[in-house]
Amino acid sequence: MMETVYRGADDLRASQLKAVIALSTTSMTSFPAWSEELDGPLAQVAVAPLDPNMPPFCAWLPYDGASDWVDDFQTWSSFAYGYELTKLPVFLVRAQQMAKGPLLEKMNQAGTANLGNRAALLRLAQDL
Repeated sequence: MMETVYRGADDLRASQLKAVIALSTTSMTSFPAWSEELDGPLAQVAVAPLDPNMPPFCAWLPYDGASDWVDDFQTWSSFAYGYELTKLPVFLVRAQQMAKGPLLEKMNQAGTANLGNRAALLRLAQDL
């Protein structure tokens, strides 16, 4: 949406969208989304309205409200975009934790596997 709808056409909404993306990506780097034990953002985290009398947004709740596995397939680009928008080093730290080693080295070792999801972070790691 940023590139095809708002850029150059609606600066206010472009700014608002950047803020939403920055907050969303930042949220995956800490509790309740980030798992220190599993070194990654949890694949599922239950969400619900603040009003306990209202039903949760999801029909099925994982045990304790979160999955016991991480999404280490689709989230690589989110670390790159979050860093690009905020310049917060936590994105690089978390990406390296999830990679389980030096980021550029691990990105290169993966070759072309999952390149569509890793490309933005690979480019960032190369630039840094």
